[in-house]
Amino acid sequence: SIIAADQGAYYCEVTNPAGAFNSNNAMLTVYDKPNADFTNTQPCTDQQVVFTNTTAITGTSIQEYQWFMGDGTSFTTANPTHTFNSSNSFTVELRALSQQGCRDTISKTIAVTPSPTSSFTANDACFGDSVSFSNTSSVLVGNLTYEWFIDSDTLTDENPKYLFPTSGAK
Repeated sequence: SIIAADQGAYYCEVTNPAGAFNSNNAMLTVYDKPNADFTNTQPCTDQQVVFTNTTAITGTSIQEYQWFMGDGTSFTTANPTHTFNSSNSFTVELRALSQQGCRDTISKTIAVTPSPTSSFTANDACFGDSVSFSNTSSVLVGNLTYEWFIDSDTLTDENPKYLFPTSGAK
């Protein structure tokens, strides 16, 4: 058994225990192995998770990817998207196969958290007065951040006030 430290071509020579040796001009090529890896967007239930394949390989290319999402779903695309239907921990596995048949596998456990519930109330106001928004959103796990898109403005306060530039139903 020979373990090569680097990819490349190697000349083989064999020596028996008595010291006799024989050489052969056959070349052995050792190919680079893929280094499978990936990142993903924040996984929440019933929301699409984007998996970004960051697998690296030198001197050749990847022939095939296999993804196993840990919930019975699998993909063969390089960068799949997937929606998990329940909050739980899932072991996501990526297998990469090079054109020369070299393989690597990586498994990562991702925690799919419950999606937040977005809700708010707002008061009617007279033109020229600010409208107060009262946030009633909730999430079972973690903390919320806020982005309110009002007209062409984005507000990040939990309970913002907004002065509309015109009157009418909004």
